[in-house]
Amino acid sequence: MAARSASLRKPGRVSVTTRPARRVAALAQPLTDALAARRVWAQALVFLAVGVGNSLVGAGVFALLVAALGWHEQPLASLASSIGFIAGSVHSYAWNSRVTFRRAGRRDSAGLVGKFVSVAAVSFAVAAAAFAATEAAWPHEPTRLAGAEGAAVLAAGLWNFSLIRQWVFAHARTGRR
Repeated sequence: MAARSASLRKPGRVSVTTRPARRVAALAQPLTDALAARRVWAQALVFLAVGVGNSLVGAGVFALLVAALGWHEQPLASLASSIGFIAGSVHSYAWNSRVTFRRAGRRDSAGLVGKFVSVAAVSFAVAAAAFAATEAAWPHEPTRLAGAEGAAVLAAGLWNFSLIRQWVFAHARTGRR
């Protein structure tokens, strides 16, 4: 049948056998688009939940260093924030690669880890800049470090989701590895 329908085709015309399939695909496109959008939101929610865990890990390390070691002033407060960020990033990779972007059972390649580290390095700079700017401008001394840490987490989180989803774990969207 395939040979017969191919011989009946004229250049530039759709064969009779593919026309219904294209109509079905065209009718299904809004549903496909809605499911894709829903998947992005689902990933964003899981990423947010993992991010809360990352923030708790990072904030816990930060609080421990500030409280236990007395790192209240610069440059030690920034160093505490940086160490907390690194701890949160390790947590982030472990959970996002296995849960959010579903790499369970797959080996981590050097390229994938390298991409994640690249995003984390720029995210680190984004977080450090947000921390420093917010700390310098924060009007209320007792909450200065908490406010600066919150600004750093927010800035880094927005940066991370977009790049981790679009570049590091692009296979989760496209099926590519």
